[in-house]
Amino acid sequence: MHLLLHFHLLFELNYVSPITPCLHQAPYPPTMDDKFYYAYIIASRSRTLYIGITSDLSKRVFQHKRKTYEGFSATYNCNRLIWFERFGDVTQAIQREKQLKGWSRLKKIRLIESHNPTWENLSAEWHPSLSPTSPHPS
Repeated sequence: MHLLLHFHLLFELNYVSPITPCLHQAPYPPTMDDKFYYAYIIASRSRTLYIGITSDLSKRVFQHKRKTYEGFSATYNCNRLIWFERFGDVTQAIQREKQLKGWSRLKKIRLIESHNPTWENLSAEWHPSLSPTSPHPS
């Protein structure tokens, strides 16, 4: 069964696995109503990596794109969602974030490329008003 179709079926049945692996393409921006937590990796165009967790992946990606908060991801222009994993429990998401942060860069790249070999921005269509071809929102 195609991975996206499988994901949609699981989502419609309201099945929550403690760990859902990263999807190659995110079918829609997850929302707070989903009651999930996400460990995620965003990258700059030059492939500088930032690892974080959130309960609202769409909102957090928007914040990275808008550079809402000063810090590492804003300084290094990390705003392309390239990998994420969904959890039903915040403790598991935090553990995964800590695990990923402890990995070597090579191991992180292998994880990313095992799910997203071209480093495609998985959230490219979530916020079309922020795309490079669209005018910047006021």
